[in-house]
Amino acid sequence: PSLAAHFIQRGVPLIPLEAGARAFVAEVESADDAVEILVVAGQIATHPRTAAEITVNSRTHDYLADHAPAGTPVLPLAMALEWFAAASGGTRLCDVRVLSRIDLPDLAAGHRFTIEGQLDLRLHSSAGVHYRARLAEPGNAPATALNAPQGAAVDNVYDSPALFHGPRFQTLQRLDALSDSGADARIVGVRRMDWPEGPWWTDPAAIDGALQAAVLWARHATGDATLPMGLDELRIHRTSPAPGPLRCLVQAGPVHDGQTTCDIVLLDEDGQPRVELLGVNLISRPDLAP
Repeated sequence: PSLAAHFIQRGVPLIPLEAGARAFVAEVESADDAVEILVVAGQIATHPRTAAEITVNSRTHDYLADHAPAGTPVLPLAMALEWFAAASGGTRLCDVRVLSRIDLPDLAAGHRFTIEGQLDLRLHSSAGVHYRARLAEPGNAPATALNAPQGAAVDNVYDSPALFHGPRFQTLQRLDALSDSGADARIVGVRRMDWPEGPWWTDPAAIDGALQAAVLWARHATGDATLPMGLDELRIHRTSPAPGPLRCLVQAGPVHDGQTTCDIVLLDEDGQPRVELLGVNLISRPDLAP
């Protein structure tokens, strides 16, 4: 307390204990130097200003070469969610939007990105702002109850032209049910896919697989191949990668003006929610005809 008073008297705000502890553990457990996260104290102790720099190249993120919808690697929404959550130490993000997609044409040379903000977060490069999100207070509400849809199972899901994912993004193991009302799928995460050990705040491989299941549902319901371009809310109930396979439930939402929405929950093997993605917004891909 005396040291805290010493800094406060000099106008130096302090990093909250919980956020500082998380940052310390993430740094100590880091297996590589791929991402450096700087936690900066702000004017409001409960919401320190977030600042992070991320370098993406073939050494640190070679698996992104398998996420190339039109032949050029593109940063997946799941990775942006991981960066926002990890940089802020948050478990609830709202109003996540893709403002302009991030192409990664030269992974060998590398790309650099920055996340900045306090409550309103921005992911940008030298070309401008690409993603935005709003950090929200963690909620105590129980997970949204989604009904398991009825429908036929689907074999060989990656034969669908709606999916473009290479081997290191083929996290969707099987689709047990698919209908207009939603989907029921089995998904694996970063550990099963042999992605780098992190540190990971979420499980971006599993989240990407959940979004793939949503894309397959949208294809079934509308006939269109789509891409996820944002979501109303991300709720992280359990941080870190999933220890085993997950069940993914997709529940249909409204369809209007070429846009499709749905809710998604990822459940651990014990049946408890790991992540919820609510109000996922999918738009038709311009490079593919219905």
